[in-house]
Amino acid sequence: MFLTTILFLAALSISSVSAFYSITGLTAIFPGAFWSVVVLGGVLEIGKLAGVAFLHRHWCDAAFLIKTYLIIAVLTLMLLNSVGIFGLLSKAHIAQEVSNAGQTSGIEIIKEREKSEQTTITDYETQVGNLDKAIAKLTETGRAGQAIAQLSAQRKTRDSLTKEEMAHRSTLDDLKKQEVEKTNSNNLLEADFGPLQYLADFVYGKADASQLENTVRWIITLIVGVTDPLAIILLVSASFSLTAGRNRLTSSPIGDMMIVHPDHFKE
Repeated sequence: MFLTTILFLAALSISSVSAFYSITGLTAIFPGAFWSVVVLGGVLEIGKLAGVAFLHRHWCDAAFLIKTYLIIAVLTLMLLNSVGIFGLLSKAHIAQEVSNAGQTSGIEIIKEREKSEQTTITDYETQVGNLDKAIAKLTETGRAGQAIAQLSAQRKTRDSLTKEEMAHRSTLDDLKKQEVEKTNSNNLLEADFGPLQYLADFVYGKADASQLENTVRWIITLIVGVTDPLAIILLVSASFSLTAGRNRLTSSPIGDMMIVHPDHFKE
């Protein structure tokens, strides 16, 4: 009885998790009918388990057409369950890839802005340097008065250029901070791919992007292939164990004592 209970609990647990993954995956495929898919998926999962239990209990006495339809229905529902699980796990993997790609694109955009800001800063530095050289040249030629007059005339321009240069330097510093933050976040995302990358490298040597995707598909396929069939087999095993236990109880001396015969009531 203990084994039967364990088998039933294992079957129901795996079936419940499988149904949850499947229904969640199907809602991702049909997002416009979320609750309809949830209700339909839950009812079909219960019907599948009930059909399996009926087939096991009444395989010998059930009509051929009923058995045929139930077998086709159960296999179809198992396939549908697999599609839902595959969809959910694929969505999770793709979402992680998209997040990683978004981080990488954000880093590239920041680097381009950094280059633009650095170019602008260099341009301002060149303009300020040219003003200083022109004034120094006037001073060297002995035209200090003219140099002072020109310096006074260009002071506002020089101060404006310097102010703009400092603003762009501040922007550049902010961009570098953002780059560091996004790089750290991207490194964390890439760390999540670490186990998968190691597994792909173990299989393919040095795995490229396509081989990494193939590895993900195989892993998901293995998960799908074992989840729902295992729940079905455990349910059948639990039902078989329960039936066998009842048969042993009936055929045992204790079982015979528990059976009330009509002759006992005769005087």
